[in-house]
Amino acid sequence: MSENPIKDAAIEVLKERSKEIYDDGLKPVTKEGGEILQTIVGLFNNVVLYPVKKANLTFRYKLEQFEKDLKLKTDNIPDDKLIEPPLNIAGPTIEALKYTFDTKEIREMYINLLSSSMNADTVRLAHPSYVEIIKSMTPLDAIVFKNAAKDSKNIPCARVTIGFDDKSYTYAMPTIFAPDLIGEEDPFLVSSSIENLCRLGILTHLETSIVGYDYDLFKQHPFVMKQFEKFKNVNPRLKLKIDIVKQVIFASDFGKNFAKACLQY
Repeated sequence: MSENPIKDAAIEVLKERSKEIYDDGLKPVTKEGGEILQTIVGLFNNVVLYPVKKANLTFRYKLEQFEKDLKLKTDNIPDDKLIEPPLNIAGPTIEALKYTFDTKEIREMYINLLSSSMNADTVRLAHPSYVEIIKSMTPLDAIVFKNAAKDSKNIPCARVTIGFDDKSYTYAMPTIFAPDLIGEEDPFLVSSSIENLCRLGILTHLETSIVGYDYDLFKQHPFVMKQFEKFKNVNPRLKLKIDIVKQVIFASDFGKNFAKACLQY
């Protein structure tokens, strides 16, 4: 127990709520009618509920880890600023954690959202829709957004095409090529993540340029060069060229608030 009884009580309430939600998901089927129904229920029980039941063996560990993570975050909240989290944030967040606890990048965003909603200074940033946004993200989405939203910077990107005359190879390059966000990841998967983050409204993607940035550097990027050589070998007689449509990515206002609440930037 810490010296702050309110903080300990808040964490205990959340722990108990998580137990209730978890137990509700494990209630056995008590009535089965007919052989066909029994077969379907049995299939559902073995295929769908089995992973949940299996997770029950390590649920105590997960609950302890949840408490540890939340205490680590709430310990940074001044005693006079600690508040009970709104139910429309706490309930859905803990419910979602039941299915994503083992995914580090996603779990951390949920824990950050919870702790943000327990701080009087940041609770206004904890929008209920953030739970669904996180639920719609993959670990790669989380990494891409974290890098894109850091320092509220503009990220240079482009529609890079490889082709000849007025034609281009449609699948030669990803729709959005953003070298600063790729790292060691597949550029096509990063492009897909960017599209999803834009769909969720936390990133903005515009066909404009960053003043002073040399977009021609994209043509010398190792991945672009590799793709260029690959498609040049498809038909050596063709004279291929690389074209660039300058673009930019940045966190929307909604996304900046999301970053403050769920990444705690």
